[in-house]
Amino acid sequence: NEQLSVARARTLELNARAASARSLNVNSVLSGTLPEEINSNMMSELRSQYAALKQEADRAEVKLGPRHPEIEALNAQLAGARERISAELQRIASSLQVDLKRSVQLEQDLSSRLAQAKVQSGDVNNNLVSLRELEREAAAKRSVYEQFLLRAKETGEQKDINTANISVISEAYAPLQAKGPSRAVLAVAGLFAGLFAGIGLGGLRGVYASLRETADTRSRRRA
Repeated sequence: NEQLSVARARTLELNARAASARSLNVNSVLSGTLPEEINSNMMSELRSQYAALKQEADRAEVKLGPRHPEIEALNAQLAGARERISAELQRIASSLQVDLKRSVQLEQDLSSRLAQAKVQSGDVNNNLVSLRELEREAAAKRSVYEQFLLRAKETGEQKDINTANISVISEAYAPLQAKGPSRAVLAVAGLFAGLFAGIGLGGLRGVYASLRETADTRSRRRA
């Protein structure tokens, strides 16, 4: 933002100076105070040369008359001095126009970079929000899964009846099924565990890949 503000201020300044230089002509340069936007060493020297020639031509005209060959030669020198001033004025105006064009391009580049940075920042924020949502969702599903396992364990323990004080009324046989949670319960629990783990890991990997891609893009642009 700070760089863009500086670039915009520079563009406004150069635009004003270029417009002022375009509005000037040789007579305005010679008759008035030299404007700051065209105040160069070369222009100051050309103005001094013209002023000296003009004084010499005025004195000679009074002394020799307006049609004297020496006056005509001095007038030719004055015309040449005016042409050099005009050329320098055009050079300064063209230079200011080039600087203005560069400043405008820099301002546009900075504005585009700022807009891209805002978009990337928004993408990162959205990815972080998605990551937090997935973390909360995974935590909630993990809690449900843990509660399910706890209930399954409690159900199995209730089936395990203490038979220490019961009289034997028939011959004991090996149990047909193992004590504890049934195979169906364990199968359902495993299914839930795999499902929740797959969803959570898939979402987290997607968000991580998006964040990494954004970071790589920033690094390449900075380079």
